[in-house]
Amino acid sequence: MKLHGPLTVASGPLTSKLSLLKKAAEACAGAASLKLTFITPPFHAEMRSFSVHDHVILSPTEKRLALHEGVELCRSAKRETALAIWANFTGAGADEWFRLSEAFIDAGADGLELNFCCPNLDTSSSGPGVRHGAAICTSPELTAKIVRDVRRRFTQIPVMPKIVNNTHLFRDVAAAAADAGAPAVHVVGQPVSGAPPVNPDTLKPLLPFAEGVSFGSTNGSVCLCNTLRSVAEVRSAAPALQVMASGGITRWEDCVSAYAYGADAAAVCSAVMWHGWERLKIISRGLEDYFRRKGMSGPEAVRDTALKLLTPPSELKLNPARARIDENACVGCGKCAKVGHCEAITLVDRKARVDETACISCGVCRSLCPADAILYDDDPRYGSGK
Repeated sequence: MKLHGPLTVASGPLTSKLSLLKKAAEACAGAASLKLTFITPPFHAEMRSFSVHDHVILSPTEKRLALHEGVELCRSAKRETALAIWANFTGAGADEWFRLSEAFIDAGADGLELNFCCPNLDTSSSGPGVRHGAAICTSPELTAKIVRDVRRRFTQIPVMPKIVNNTHLFRDVAAAAADAGAPAVHVVGQPVSGAPPVNPDTLKPLLPFAEGVSFGSTNGSVCLCNTLRSVAEVRSAAPALQVMASGGITRWEDCVSAYAYGADAAAVCSAVMWHGWERLKIISRGLEDYFRRKGMSGPEAVRDTALKLLTPPSELKLNPARARIDENACVGCGKCAKVGHCEAITLVDRKARVDETACISCGVCRSLCPADAILYDDDPRYGSGK
């Protein structure tokens, strides 16, 4: 699939309308994955979310597209934008998967994104024994069957299952998709399902304008670390697969991290929901600047560099290091001296002091310092005497 930019807009609220897809194209997105489509959505819904800015969006319910809506959106997007279009859909049984695939191919989709990842589905309304979304990803056998059936019947278009690391069988699911002939997978990081916190005054969950509460999918930066792990697991289990990564990708640095663990491409959603379409341009420009500074051709120059460093915890070599304070930068806020497990840092005359004999180099204090005044051996300022 030919992309016109480095980023894909992941399936979600941002890809449910033509007007939003046009904004994606204007923001230099290379591709978009359309909102999840069913033959007939199992229940009516609109989006309700618990959101913590730049951290998490939890949405237990959201509108899904019926087949005629998804197909018309695909046709319109191909007619009125330059985006490459992934059709994201889920079915129940071979007949539904075939019908959805054929309809989107006829509508001009560039690729089929088989949804094996969505947790927001009420399976009780779909009939006994029916598996939709993330439930498919619990079975390597079912994953392989759906991928194999769709690829055998529709050979003219890329088929990419979207999978989630929701069981101990995740690596087996990835390997099964590869064995069934999938050329690529879209990996979305955990946590994918949760519950909103409770208001202590009302004792009601913090889900606005809803009676009751349901478990819901979570998106945002909270997912990034699991996304990186999931990419690495897929690359290790099925090295021939191409990998698209999403879940917590909010900065250009996150894209580089995903490439380093084995991703070939990255998709964005929550960052644009919080910050607007300009964020796509910021990430794209950041990537361009990074590759230019490094003299690299693109993601392929970064791919697998972190993957090669993966090792079991028992074999992880720990190099000695100690924290040191840049007294000229220290503002005496005392945050570093409050770290609960640390007995190495104290505050003396409104300046942090480190007992190097007690410092174990955990790295937590450096992440807390608002003035960037805590140095470790890997900081170029460390040997300057500060």
